[in-house]
Amino acid sequence: MLIKIFLFNYSFQICANGLVSFDGQFQQPKPGHGYESLQGKYIVAPFYASVDMVSQNAGTVFYRVVDLLNNHTDITSPTVKQLEQLVKNSTNVPNNFKASTVIVVTWEKVQPRQKTISSSTV
Repeated sequence: MLIKIFLFNYSFQICANGLVSFDGQFQQPKPGHGYESLQGKYIVAPFYASVDMVSQNAGTVFYRVVDLLNNHTDITSPTVKQLEQLVKNSTNVPNNFKASTVIVVTWEKVQPRQKTISSSTV
């Protein structure tokens, strides 16, 4: 998927396993052991886990892109300010950073994949 910010296109990929990657698909959709697989990757991972997307109770993943420069009222001003502050606290952007586009991803009723344990009597 592409979003246009000013004159530039940026790609992003949404993974059902709870992450969004930028400028290329993240090749390891399941969390590994340790953080080595994340080195040099640009991702946001609010729910990074192996999830159940095949059972009858599987959730849904959907997204929308909000262009704040065209005065969308989908997102309230306090929410935008909160997102901007989160970006400022997490990265090295200037203090006067203002969001122009927001990607809202929802993992609705998505649940972690359950390990099945079989038992037998001897």
